[in-house]
Amino acid sequence: MVNVRIEGDTVVFDVQGLHQLWAFKSRLDIPRARVLGASHEPEAVRGWKGWRVPGTHVPGLITAGTFYLDGRRIFWDVRDAANTVVVDL
Repeated sequence: MVNVRIEGDTVVFDVQGLHQLWAFKSRLDIPRARVLGASHEPEAVRGWKGWRVPGTHVPGLITAGTFYLDGRRIFWDVRDAANTVVVDL
C-alpha cells in the first residue's frame, strides 16, 4: 500500500509495511510540476510489466518495485488490480 501526500512543491509517495520489502523502496519524492495526472486504471496491471530492476512479481498476488518497459522506468505497488491508480509523469 502507498500513502500519498503533498509537501510544498513535492508529492510524496510513502510505501507502507511489507510492501517496502517487496518494492525495494520506502518512499518516492516527485516534484509536483512533474505530475500530469492520476486515474483509476484496473486494466493497467494486465500484461507484461517489463524488466524488474529491482522488483517483485508474483502473478495474481503482487507486483512491486521498479520495472523498465519500452525505455521507461515504471514503479509498481499493486496487490489488488481493482484498486490500481496510475500517476502520469
